[in-house]
Order: sequence, then C-alpha cells, then structure tokens
Amino acid sequence: MCTRACPAAFSSKFCRISRIARCLIEFRCRFGNKDAMESKILSSSRLMCLSPPQVEGNVTLRLMAQGMQLNNNAMLFEYQKVFNLYSFTPQSFLAGYEVNVTIIGSAFMRYSEYQCVLGKHEVRAAWLSSSCLVCKSGIHREASWIALSICTGNISQSCVVMKHKARVSPRPEVQSIKPSNGPSLGGTRLTIFGKYLDLINAKCTFGFAGTTPARAETSSLATCITPCTDPGIESFGYGFELWEYLGPLTYTFISETTILSASPTYAVLCKNEAITVHGFNFDAKTSSCYMNDMRTTLRLLDQYTAICTLPCLEEFLGRIVLRQLPDSYLTDKISTPRRYSY
Repeated sequence: MCTRACPAAFSSKFCRISRIARCLIEFRCRFGNKDAMESKILSSSRLMCLSPPQVEGNVTLRLMAQGMQLNNNAMLFEYQKVFNLYSFTPQSFLAGYEVNVTIIGSAFMRYSEYQCVLGKHEVRAAWLSSSCLVCKSGIHREASWIALSICTGNISQSCVVMKHKARVSPRPEVQSIKPSNGPSLGGTRLTIFGKYLDLINAKCTFGFAGTTPARAETSSLATCITPCTDPGIESFGYGFELWEYLGPLTYTFISETTILSASPTYAVLCKNEAITVHGFNFDAKTSSCYMNDMRTTLRLLDQYTAICTLPCLEEFLGRIVLRQLPDSYLTDKISTPRRYSY
C-alpha cells in the first residue's frame, strides 16, 4: 500500500516522483487518466515515476499493477502553477561584497526547493512567502552586469530568468562637493565630483540630517538636494541602499542670513539702478533694503538672491544695507561722490 508522494511537479515540465510501497513488481503510476511517462523500480519499497504533462490543479495519483488499480492506493497529486518573477532588490551591489537579495514574484511553493543563480554563482534560495524569496548574491570580483534567474526541480530543472539584470559596481570615490555650505532650510542643489558615481538608486547622506535621492549625470558627476535640518556641520556620504561612501567631506548648514556678494559695485546717480545681492536665507517678510536710513525698493527672487533698486539722490557718501530683522547685515565698502558703493 502506498504511504506518500514526493513534492508536486510543474504542469509544463516532466518530473520524477517516488512512491513508497510494501512490494513493487511491475507496478506503474497513473496521474488522473494518464499513465506515467516512465516507471522504474528502485527497490522492493520504492518506485520512480515520470509524471506526464497536465494542466494546473490536483489529480488523483494511483498505483497500478498489471493495468489494474490496487485497493486503497489513491492520493492527490498537485500540478503547480509556474512561478513568476517581478523584481529584486538591491539592483546593484559592490564588487567584492556579498549581500542578501530579495526576489519578489508569485506562486512560490513553500515545500519546493529553489535555486538562485546570479551570474556564475548558484545558491539555494530561502522561502519567505508565496511572493518572496531571499538568497545570497555571492562575491563577484569584477564590475559587470549579471543575469538573475530562479530555478526549481531536482531532475528536470525549470528556470525563470529575471527581465532586468543586476549591476556589480566598483566602489564610488567622492573627490569634492560644491557648494560645501548652504541654508538650513534645505533645497540647495549639491554637485558631487568623483569616480564610479553612476549607481542605481544612489543617495546622498548628510550625517544625522537624513538622506535625499541622488541623480548620477555621468560616472564622474552626480547631483542631489540638501534636506531641511538644524544648523551645523554634517559628514557627507554618497552611495546606495546597503553601502555608502563616508569620507572626510562635510557640509555646513547655515541658519543666519549671510551676504556673499553684490553687483555692480557702484551706481550712477538718478539711474534707478538695481543692485543684486547674493547670500543665504533671505526672507521676504523680514528683509528690507536701505541707503543709510532711507528705505529703498527690495525684491527677493528667492532665499539666495535679493535686488535693491536705488533712489535718485544728490551726490552721496554712504553704503547700502540689507536689513533683516532682528539683525542688520551691512556691506563693507564706502562710496565715492556720485557713486554708491558697498
């Protein structure tokens, strides 16, 4: 009498199953209404059968002797649906490092064995759910693009290849960033210079201030936007999900309004000339522009740029003031007659 069957087979593939019985002499397996493609006696208690192709679902598995069914020798055999692969993470990892790779798909069976094949590296995948497998990436020594596939089946192996390839990347090298400081309100476009920066899902890290997505323009240039955080100096990092560069470079978040430059450095009398002032943290609600004690027209383009329009005055010796409550930020240079300077 049969006691159990081996794990199920795929509907589109052949597989061999073992049947355990007390005494097997010229016995065959029947899957539903189809006989096994091949039956082979392995021992007095074991028979190996090759299942015929069937549609997905359960069929009755019977043990036959001389074409006749033995009593009490029927059980269910499941033809499984072929599994699907949708995505995997991470999509890139560094040469010389091993990481866990998570595969997202469907119809993964709990008691089936799956092999994860990444390039030339093959390892058993761990089943987490019907839609998730996890395996090791293996250590790949050279930068390259490698295919990922999942295989199952012991004798007749069935494999599904992922549409997108994984990238093995060399370790990025960050040489400099520009600018190295900016307002604590965030929003500054940061440019990163270095080597091997073209990572998939790259990010910039600003110490404890957090991370922002990075965009690799080329292998030697990338950009990202600074986050909003408290004033201070933070270490700068560049990388992706499981690894990042953390070097001596830092980024300074500035809280106070700061004037960096202005142009032009003089103005002709009664021409209503516009003076463009560059700096950080200009605020339209609290900023104003003065010619000594006379308030002039101020227009803020953004938090980095202000434009002061000078009034028509007689010859004047003074300086332009960009005043922002509660403090005033004065320019340094004193004017000469018929010119306003700062």
